[in-house]
Amino acid sequence: MLSTAHRYKWPTIVALGLLLAATAAGWYWIWGVFFLYWAVYGIVTGQAFVVQAITREENPLLFWLVSLTWVALAVIAIVYDISPLMISESFADWLGAANE
Repeated sequence: MLSTAHRYKWPTIVALGLLLAATAAGWYWIWGVFFLYWAVYGIVTGQAFVVQAITREENPLLFWLVSLTWVALAVIAIVYDISPLMISESFADWLGAANE
């Protein structure tokens, strides 16, 4: 029988807690770091995930679209949070952050 420590996915639990705390604190750059991690991890493993698993071998175009989307979201989240003036006002409106 597995011990309790083996049943729980502690890195995932910690990551979810970190994402929730960071979101509550308004630190969206952490989401950017996670998006970048998901992109790199997907490229290394050949499998990306949005609503279902997408493999590079079975759906190469969709796989690369998902991977590039994760990279783009990473850049947007990190750059916007570190320097909101670098992003155009219309893009900030789209992100819903123009009234901050």
